[in-house]
Amino acid sequence: MVRRNAENADNPQWIESRQRALEQMFKINQSKQRLPQKIKTIRNIMSGAKQRCTNPNDRAYVNYGGRGIEFRFDSVEQASDWIIENIGYRPSKEYSIDRIDVNGHYEAGNLRWATWVEQANNKRAYRRGAVGERIRQIQSERPDLSYESIRYAI
Repeated sequence: MVRRNAENADNPQWIESRQRALEQMFKINQSKQRLPQKIKTIRNIMSGAKQRCTNPNDRAYVNYGGRGIEFRFDSVEQASDWIIENIGYRPSKEYSIDRIDVNGHYEAGNLRWATWVEQANNKRAYRRGAVGERIRQIQSERPDLSYESIRYAI
């Protein structure tokens, strides 16, 4: 076996071997099926969702897997296929995946595309108390305001 080092730079046998290896790698890469960017984006989103639910080292795990939210698809690919077939591609960059039931799991029937305002209104309510009650009261009167904007104003 010829080792890679400065001496091999002038070795014709090493250069030829290296060129053959690079040509083989190029052929393999050319034969791989490329996914459209839309599908890659959905897979990345669902990969993040799976990480939040299953990886205790993920910083968002406490709010997802740590409180019992599960990723109930067999794989990221299956989840992205379900999304494409049932709720379609991402309408625009302003949308991201949202769980319809905030306490529900990442599973078929509980996912939708939502804007950040829709997601802000679909978050866990603060504990019952004076502030939480006041936020809910204002939000019922002014549904155009997000939960977070009202909380910030108070």
